[in-house]
Amino acid sequence: MRSVLILVAALGLCAACGGNDSSPMAPTPTTPNVVGNYSGNITITYQLIGRSISCPASTTVTQSGSNVTLSPMQVGGVCPSAGLTSIPGGDFTITNTGSMGSQSVNNIFIPACNGYYNATASGGFFANTLQFTFLYTVASGQTCLSQLGNFTFAGTLSR
Repeated sequence: MRSVLILVAALGLCAACGGNDSSPMAPTPTTPNVVGNYSGNITITYQLIGRSISCPASTTVTQSGSNVTLSPMQVGGVCPSAGLTSIPGGDFTITNTGSMGSQSVNNIFIPACNGYYNATASGGFFANTLQFTFLYTVASGQTCLSQLGNFTFAGTLSR
């Protein structure tokens, strides 16, 4: 009888230890909080003429979950004298690592050359910085093609 009680007690302990509830669970990744005001420097490279200019820039980032919005980027320094006072912002989706991946928008009207560009954005939020490259490619407009050509905005802004 004593052996039967020991066996029943042992089986009871083993049953309490088993099951799916004892499996370790990985933590659920969360999207980083990237809300804030960012400022720093950007470099604009005009591929047609092979020149670059650097300007101070700032933007505000708002966020809802993994969806972030960059307000139009305000630029200073020599950029306003070159006809550029702001760069359009936009909506992006970021990953749990803060990456924007590569995202595209087509047919952006550029009044300076009365034409349209396609844009590709890449980069992301890393620690307290926003690092990005925006590549603008002429979609239509002879003046855009002959005067501005394709151009790139790249920069690192800090919060």
